[in-house]
Amino acid sequence: MTFLAISNGTVAVIIAIVLADIFLIAFLISYSRRARAAKRAAAGQLPPAPARAISRRDFQRRALLTSVMLFGAEFGLGTIGFLWPNLKGGFGSKINAGKLTEIPEDPPASASRRTSGRV
Repeated sequence: MTFLAISNGTVAVIIAIVLADIFLIAFLISYSRRARAAKRAAAGQLPPAPARAISRRDFQRRALLTSVMLFGAEFGLGTIGFLWPNLKGGFGSKINAGKLTEIPEDPPASASRRTSGRV
């Protein structure tokens, strides 16, 4: 599948680079948090107060909304991918049938209508 003149290999490389970047960013954020916590501990400061625990109802609500939004995004992108015109061949594209002088006026005998075998 080519999307806007980008080959499958290029799309795979772009996705791999984006995922590697996300991993690297998450790793660096966790490393910087750990370094800040070590500096606070060395200075004798108290760690920050833990965040308020999330209730079961809030967790379920967020999980439901997240899954519905994810399904909607997948459905929407799938619909766009299905309806996107593929102009490399088939319905809606130009077909090279040759020169007009090369096309016979009468169809060959094998392409004519056959009624034998019909009731």
